Order: sequence, then C-alpha cells, then structure tokens
Amino acid sequence: MAKQQRKYNMEYNIQAVKLAKEIGGAKAAAEFFFLGVLLN
Repeated sequence: MAKQQRKYNMEYNIQAVKLAKEIGGAKAAAEFFFLGVLLN
C-alpha cells in the first residue's frame, strides 16, 4: 500500500526553511514533525 504524500502550503514551507537556517536542519525537522503530528 502506498503512503499518501502530504501537501503543505507555502507559508509552512517558508517557516520550515527559516527555522532550519536558525537552529539546524535536524532540529527543525523534529520540530515540524512534532507540529505536524499535533495538527493532524
């Protein structure tokens, strides 16, 4: 069974890139994964 690909709006993507530049990619990925879980 194929996983459904998530779609994010442009604002979410911009915030993810800004956060990654500020705190590093791995930490930002963890933060946004956590937020994604909370929002779903």
